[in-house]
Amino acid sequence: MADLRKAYAYIVRPGLSGPELLVFAHHDYAGAGIQVPGGTLEAGEPADLAVLREVAEEAGLMGCRVVR
Repeated sequence: MADLRKAYAYIVRPGLSGPELLVFAHHDYAGAGIQVPGGTLEAGEPADLAVLREVAEEAGLMGCRVVR
């Protein structure tokens, strides 16, 4: 079995009572539960680009940037 590399995004914004974390229920996989955007890296894909791709695909957010 090949190793799969994964990338996950923890997207936060200021909220009234402190930072808020973006989570969602994946509509294509009802049993997956609540999750953050993320997924498997494509062959040769750098992790920072993969996480931005996953954020765009799963959350529809464009123009995000990797902070750390």
